[in-house]
Amino acid sequence: RTVAAQRRFLRAERPELVLTYNWGSIESAAAARTLGLPLVHHEDGFGPEEAVRRFRRRSWMRTLVLRGAEVIVPSMVLQGIARREWRLRDDRVHLLVNGVDLQRFRPAPVVARRTVVIGTVGGLRGEKDHGNLLQALARLPASVGAAIVGGGALAGSLQQQALELGLGERVTFVGPVADTAPHYHTF
Repeated sequence: RTVAAQRRFLRAERPELVLTYNWGSIESAAAARTLGLPLVHHEDGFGPEEAVRRFRRRSWMRTLVLRGAEVIVPSMVLQGIARREWRLRDDRVHLLVNGVDLQRFRPAPVVARRTVVIGTVGGLRGEKDHGNLLQALARLPASVGAAIVGGGALAGSLQQQALELGLGERVTFVGPVADTAPHYHTF
């Protein structure tokens, strides 16, 4: 049903290019392919259930749907998976590594501080293991704090864990932000 709904949507919109992202958009990718629309699909990793071994049905679907499409991956591991497991052609799998603009994200000048701030930026999801960061922080001196930039389903439970570990004053939950650069300067 989702593929059919996406086909109707894409027919009505008539885009010049369809961009899809991860497994959750595979039906949209399938709809675009069946309509002959140019497709660029991006894969950036897997949830914990597929971190070691991918589900056969999902790999089969990616092989079927993404054959002939341009696929972007951010790591050599994912590039290998796309080539070996999904049997995509080498010239269709593009490695575009995650990068940081070193000028924009340059650390602030070193000044004498009473605290060190460990920072993390990203979605608050299980595979990011922010809970482990909080446990490690609890073992460090009180002069070490943390700033957690990003939002997600685990925000509430991570805040609760920080309180239970006695880290209430040492951890700042910034939440999701449009521009992360200013936060890196504080880490």
